[in-house]
Amino acid sequence: MTHRYWPMFDIRITTPDLELRHLTEADLSSVADILPADAEQDPAATTYDGLDAARNRGAVIHQEYWRARGGWRP
Repeated sequence: MTHRYWPMFDIRITTPDLELRHLTEADLSSVADILPADAEQDPAATTYDGLDAARNRGAVIHQEYWRARGGWRP
């Protein structure tokens, strides 16, 4: 086990052509960059003045990730 405090990061499902793994914080910017403009997000999510729509979507992606990770229970 390489992640002794968060063992979910050690789970991998692999095939010869594909590996599925838990999303990490390092992945968030890449995910936010490819998120389509019509992707549905929480309409109650906070938006920030001064950010365009794409950057607001990216902020929501980060906030939802942190919320889900912080509230996860076995």
